[in-house]
Amino acid sequence: MVKTALDQARHEVEELHQFFCDWYAGRLPESVFEERFASHFAANVTFISLSGVALGRDDLVGWIRQNYQSNNDFRIQIRDVTVHSAGDDHILVSYQEWQRNSLGDEPSNNGRITTVFFTLENGVLKWTHIHENRLPQDVVAAEAFDF
Repeated sequence: MVKTALDQARHEVEELHQFFCDWYAGRLPESVFEERFASHFAANVTFISLSGVALGRDDLVGWIRQNYQSNNDFRIQIRDVTVHSAGDDHILVSYQEWQRNSLGDEPSNNGRITTVFFTLENGVLKWTHIHENRLPQDVVAAEAFDF
């Protein structure tokens, strides 16, 4: 079965965010960090955070690594994965990321919209550019966060 660009992107986004939940809760052994997280990013990745700070690969990987076992109650739900462009060497997507019990955010139940530019390296998606923005507060306030 041939996967569409949407199937590939949705799978990659959902798997990585499940990793965050499992990593923060300490449900994974530390030995899987490279395979399940770090290896998914291009060497030249840029992550633009909610505060507008741009992180390179080393800072991004270090930030996530240090949060091991930091939040057993953290949950993420991915919604509305949309492909905006796809070619032989890239996929550009956006998605909504709904977070419940996030210790580092105010409010702790929040929503964001993220745009990701994936490059394809030997048939494998690599996160190359990530930009997060908060969803409007009235949109977030209307959600039940029952996931």
